Amino acid sequence: MKTTSKQPPQTMNSTNKHLQNVHSKLTEQSFEDWHKLQERKQNAQEGYHDTRNDPSHTADPEDHSPSGLMSCHRRAKYDADNAPREDRLPYGIFKFGHDFEAYIEEFLKDTITTENTDIRNVERIDFTDNGLNFTGSTDPVLFGPAGEPQVLFEVKTSKSVYWTRENGVGEKHLAQAHAYAKGLQEKYGLE
Repeated sequence: MKTTSKQPPQTMNSTNKHLQNVHSKLTEQSFEDWHKLQERKQNAQEGYHDTRNDPSHTADPEDHSPSGLMSCHRRAKYDADNAPREDRLPYGIFKFGHDFEAYIEEFLKDTITTENTDIRNVERIDFTDNGLNFTGSTDPVLFGPAGEPQVLFEVKTSKSVYWTRENGVGEKHLAQAHAYAKGLQEKYGLE
């Protein structure tokens, strides 16, 4: 997103460097490392050993245990990840999504914000384009030093990360992100 005001070249270069730095810090590994630290902190607060949630030993593909024969792939994956038993979500999928977005917001704050930037979740948008009204709330947004939105994050969960990696982002999700970006442009006077 570009601001409508002209910025000196030096400011534009520092903004571009900052955004490149943001991009380089957002990796699967950085999230996994951050998530493991959060789990260990929670384990310590609850009085458990800090490695309680670490993955269990996973045998080589050629090695099998009789007790594991005929297990479905999901069960084998959960066992390998030391995942807790599944229960129904008490508040439904919306509650899970809300909590997950808040968790990702904390990850982004810990990973990419500087003293001059901020992450805000649930930025309200309300605009009309070509006779259509759009109203909603964004997922986390990175705001720059002048309070302008710089990066919009659209957080999605998936039953299969592998399917998403193979097929890419769905058109519906891209359209949603574009509508939020347009709403932020309208709200903050960006072009």
